[in-house]
Amino acid sequence: MEKLQKGIKDLLIKVGENPKKIDLIRTPERVQTMLSSFLTGYQTPHFDPLGTPYPIDDPHKNDTIVVDNIPFCSLCEHHMVPFFGQMHISYIPNQHVLGLGRFASFIDYKSRRLQIQENLGADIAQSLFEKLAPNAILIKVVAMHACLAMEGKQQGGSRLITSHFRGKEDLHAILTMALNDYS
Repeated sequence: MEKLQKGIKDLLIKVGENPKKIDLIRTPERVQTMLSSFLTGYQTPHFDPLGTPYPIDDPHKNDTIVVDNIPFCSLCEHHMVPFFGQMHISYIPNQHVLGLGRFASFIDYKSRRLQIQENLGADIAQSLFEKLAPNAILIKVVAMHACLAMEGKQQGGSRLITSHFRGKEDLHAILTMALNDYS
């Protein structure tokens, strides 16, 4: 990590700052700490925050479960600046459901890597589909991207919305309506 701190000092110099300035002396250390916190998804590759799904006794074909407004923050792999927002999950169970806290833990775990929003949502949808084996699942990701607000485009109010569906196609409309009702 010494190389990272040296790189941050070099970056400060490159942009015209003085890394010995009182407010910047600890910046390389702070950046290292921040990145270590933001990128914990690389440190625990075998961690399973989903745990064991709960069996349900009498699954009903079109009963819908919606878990919405799950906050997340990730780092864009293109610019290494944050994108953040909410994820909304709608699924029709087959044999299993998941504890509500598991969704937030899983999203937090998956978010702590360099990536783009489209891949994050697709990865979460696929992982949940494999773990729960529902009839269908739809993930909607709504996020603000710092790169839009900071890169001179000044589109700070713009959001990117992606959706990721897995399962029986005839259930797509049901899950879409469920998410529109709640998110």
